[in-house]
Amino acid sequence: MEWEGEGRRGLGDSEDDILSDDLSLVDSDDESQPPGQQRKIFTNSRERWRQQNVSGAFGELRKLVPTHPPDKKLSKNEILRMAIR
Repeated sequence: MEWEGEGRRGLGDSEDDILSDDLSLVDSDDESQPPGQQRKIFTNSRERWRQQNVSGAFGELRKLVPTHPPDKKLSKNEILRMAIR
Protein backbone atom coordinates (compact mmCIF):
# COMPACT_ATOMS: atom_id res chain seq x y z
CA MET A 1 0.00 0.00 0.00
CA GLU A 2 1.32 3.44 -0.85
CA TRP A 3 0.79 6.44 1.36
CA GLU A 4 0.65 9.11 -1.32
CA GLY A 5 -0.24 12.55 -0.11
CA GLU A 6 0.23 11.65 3.53
CA GLY A 7 1.61 14.44 5.64
CA ARG A 8 0.43 17.67 7.03
CA ARG A 9 -2.24 19.31 5.04
CA GLY A 10 -3.02 22.98 5.25
CA LEU A 11 -6.16 24.42 6.70
CA GLY A 12 -6.96 25.88 3.29
CA ASP A 13 -7.22 22.47 1.64
CA SER A 14 -10.78 21.65 0.69
CA GLU A 15 -12.29 18.45 2.01
CA ASP A 16 -13.00 17.28 -1.56
CA ASP A 17 -9.32 17.64 -2.49
CA ILE A 18 -8.24 15.79 0.61
CA LEU A 19 -10.79 13.01 0.24
CA SER A 20 -9.79 12.47 -3.38
CA ASP A 21 -6.15 12.28 -2.23
CA ASP A 22 -7.18 9.76 0.42
CA LEU A 23 -8.64 7.50 -2.24
CA SER A 24 -5.08 7.01 -3.45
CA LEU A 25 -4.31 5.39 -0.10
CA VAL A 26 -6.20 2.29 -1.19
CA ASP A 27 -3.81 0.39 -3.43
CA SER A 28 -5.54 -0.04 -6.78
CA ASP A 29 -3.32 -3.04 -7.68
CA ASP A 30 -4.49 -5.01 -4.65
CA GLU A 31 -8.18 -5.56 -5.21
CA SER A 32 -8.07 -8.70 -3.06
CA GLN A 33 -8.81 -6.57 0.02
CA PRO A 34 -12.39 -6.90 1.16
CA PRO A 35 -14.46 -3.71 0.76
CA GLY A 36 -14.67 -3.39 4.56
CA GLN A 37 -10.88 -3.18 4.80
CA GLN A 38 -10.73 -0.52 2.09
CA ARG A 39 -13.43 1.46 3.91
CA LYS A 40 -11.47 1.17 7.18
CA ILE A 41 -8.31 2.52 5.53
CA PHE A 42 -10.26 5.39 3.99
CA THR A 43 -12.06 6.17 7.27
CA ASN A 44 -8.80 6.11 9.22
CA SER A 45 -7.12 8.50 6.79
CA ARG A 46 -10.11 10.85 6.94
CA GLU A 47 -9.98 10.81 10.76
CA ARG A 48 -6.23 11.48 10.63
CA TRP A 49 -6.92 14.50 8.41
CA ARG A 50 -9.64 15.70 10.81
CA GLN A 51 -7.31 15.42 13.81
CA GLN A 52 -4.55 17.29 11.97
CA ASN A 53 -7.03 19.99 10.99
CA VAL A 54 -8.21 20.45 14.60
CA SER A 55 -4.63 20.48 15.89
CA GLY A 56 -3.65 23.04 13.28
CA ALA A 57 -6.57 25.26 14.26
CA PHE A 58 -5.55 25.08 17.93
CA GLY A 59 -1.98 25.91 16.91
CA GLU A 60 -3.13 29.04 15.12
CA LEU A 61 -5.39 30.05 18.01
CA ARG A 62 -2.52 29.45 20.45
CA LYS A 63 -0.48 32.09 18.56
CA LEU A 64 -3.24 34.65 19.19
CA VAL A 65 -3.64 33.98 22.91
CA PRO A 66 -1.24 35.90 25.18
CA THR A 67 0.62 33.74 27.71
CA HIS A 68 3.05 34.40 30.52
CA PRO A 69 5.76 33.22 30.04
CA PRO A 70 5.46 33.46 26.25
CA ASP A 71 6.90 29.97 25.61
CA LYS A 72 4.46 28.18 27.96
CA LYS A 73 2.69 25.25 26.27
CA LEU A 74 -1.06 25.50 26.80
CA SER A 75 -3.53 22.64 26.77
CA LYS A 76 -6.48 22.78 24.38
CA ASN A 77 -8.72 23.52 27.35
CA GLU A 78 -6.50 26.44 28.46
CA ILE A 79 -6.39 27.80 24.90
CA LEU A 80 -10.18 27.83 24.66
CA ARG A 81 -10.62 29.37 28.13
CA MET A 82 -8.12 32.16 27.38
CA ALA A 83 -9.62 32.78 23.95
CA ILE A 84 -13.08 33.55 25.33
CA ARG A 85 -11.78 36.08 27.86
